[in-house]
Amino acid sequence: PTSSVRLFLEEISPESRNAFNNPESPQLSALKWLEKNHTNIYEYPEDRIAQRYALATLFFSTNGEEWADSKDWLSQEHECKWYFNEDSEEQQRI
Repeated sequence: PTSSVRLFLEEISPESRNAFNNPESPQLSALKWLEKNHTNIYEYPEDRIAQRYALATLFFSTNGEEWADSKDWLSQEHECKWYFNEDSEEQQRI
């Protein structure tokens, strides 16, 4: 069965529908990461799900594992803290 997260992402990003069928796509890697690592994903507002998906897609598409500084990326921290280390109101949206 298709997850509701996948259906939501296909709705906001129609081009992801085809990418989800490609086992090597960064979009599918990001979707799998969201589904596997977020047992409470349905408690997130839709804009945060979209942000986490977009940033995870960026991470997977640019070989984030190889970045000089990828320490907090894909962590449970707020996604705005993945790059920024300071806590400020400006960093609540990317």
